[in-house]
Amino acid sequence: MDLPVLEELPDLRSLPCLKSLRIRMMSMLKHIDFAFSGATEKVLLPRVETLVLRDLEALEELPSNLGRLPCLKLLNIANISTVKQIGHEFFSTEAISKCFLSLENLVISDMPACEGWCWIDDSDLFPSLQRLVIYGCPKLEWLPPLPPSLTYLTLEEVGLTELPSLWELEINESGGNQTTSSLLNLRISKCNNLISLEEGLLSQNLSNIEHIYVAGCNELMRMSLKRFENFTSLKELQIKACPKLSLIQEEETALLPPSLKTLKLDDSGDLDKLLLGNLYNLTSLTKLEIVKCPPRTISSKRTFSPLELLTITDCHELRLVEGLEASRSLWELVIRRCPNLSSNPVEQGGKSFLRQLRSYEIV
Repeated sequence: MDLPVLEELPDLRSLPCLKSLRIRMMSMLKHIDFAFSGATEKVLLPRVETLVLRDLEALEELPSNLGRLPCLKLLNIANISTVKQIGHEFFSTEAISKCFLSLENLVISDMPACEGWCWIDDSDLFPSLQRLVIYGCPKLEWLPPLPPSLTYLTLEEVGLTELPSLWELEINESGGNQTTSSLLNLRISKCNNLISLEEGLLSQNLSNIEHIYVAGCNELMRMSLKRFENFTSLKELQIKACPKLSLIQEEETALLPPSLKTLKLDDSGDLDKLLLGNLYNLTSLTKLEIVKCPPRTISSKRTFSPLELLTITDCHELRLVEGLEASRSLWELVIRRCPNLSSNPVEQGGKSFLRQLRSYEIV
């Protein structure tokens, strides 16, 4: 639906079988209310599965009662520049315990004025949600609790001061959680109000998580690495452009889980000092990328054994790379702009090591 001069939506009651609705570029539209009408409170759009709201410049608040659409699976809200808050009415104009029962995918983007998100505590919000993407909301400071069904979460250019948490999970008789998070992929980037990742998601039971990416969080100072030991399914960890990251003393013995296959550290403050000193635990590591790290020596024969790709760039203090000859799997080696490197690790490894490399570059 692309009708820029309309100030109100046409009557939708004549479309009971509609499954997909896209409302975009209606620059005069100020108000939308979907879900219920009439004395019998008949559901509008009872079969809609996909709803897209995009480029609605005059919209003063998000549509009310969206949480009561029974079949809604995908909701995409983009480029609505005047809305300042996601209010209770977004879920329902009446008090109900469960909202967005069928919603699986939620994308909210480019809402520069949005500052807050309201919800009723102890409500079951988004019980079926699998994918949540929020970006371009630099003033949005908090999110509601997330359901354990969530598998994919991306937060980019969001004004969060701390990560959201999962629903309070039920406690069994032994004091442990009966439910475990389904989260597989977590991406956080350019969230410049974040100072710590010690609270919220990364403090909870994420035993299924496989990928964590944190980048461009310039004010980020703390991350609880001790919790990472319990992320027993973690396969990939990338931390980039977080120059203020530091570690408390209790974190100095923290180990990443041996399930890790890919590790990328790029301008990650003091974090790389710790992680590069504890590589021996990473017995499944096949790809290691290190950029702008301060350690003078990188050494771990045990870790280098399964390694296939190693890239080291812009490590100006680096003097020595030891243990590469222990690797029988390494086939690509790249070392760039490390001016204080005292010896060539390929020459140290001998002829047999040189023959196994398919590609190497040391400049």
